[in-house]
Amino acid sequence: MQLSRRGRLCMIIFLGIMSAMAPLSTDMYLPSLPVVQSDLGISASLTQMTLTMTMLGMALGQIFSGPISDMRGRKVPLLTGMLVFTLASAGCAYVTHIALFLALRFIQGFAGACGIVISRAIARDVCEGPELTRFYAILMMVNGLAPIIAPEHQRELHPQVRVD
Repeated sequence: MQLSRRGRLCMIIFLGIMSAMAPLSTDMYLPSLPVVQSDLGISASLTQMTLTMTMLGMALGQIFSGPISDMRGRKVPLLTGMLVFTLASAGCAYVTHIALFLALRFIQGFAGACGIVISRAIARDVCEGPELTRFYAILMMVNGLAPIIAPEHQRELHPQVRVD
């Protein structure tokens, strides 16, 4: 399917955001690890477990969300995944117990995987051949830029925490 120039741009922006959402949220979270450790009163290894749970959720989420989107269509699983991702992210901001925080980070990764997998499936649905290759290359570029543009906000919010 040939996309118009405007349609291609809109599709790249939308799918780029969807595919970068979970990795971007992880990269934005990294500078706050010392603050999470301090606020929850937990060890460094338990704090690092929050990253493990997110990665585990992303890995398992990709295994499940791809086949579900093949069976049920792309729209509902993608929107459901992004809604659950948003709710889990909001929950992470308010939780005060590490067990619940770990569960929410897993859910966040699992739901965020929907954006990663389904965005690539949508690209495959609308493009083919050399156009698909270019489209995937642009999506990979967006994924590569996401960690670079993730703001490092820790120093402004918590000047007492040193990040060196």
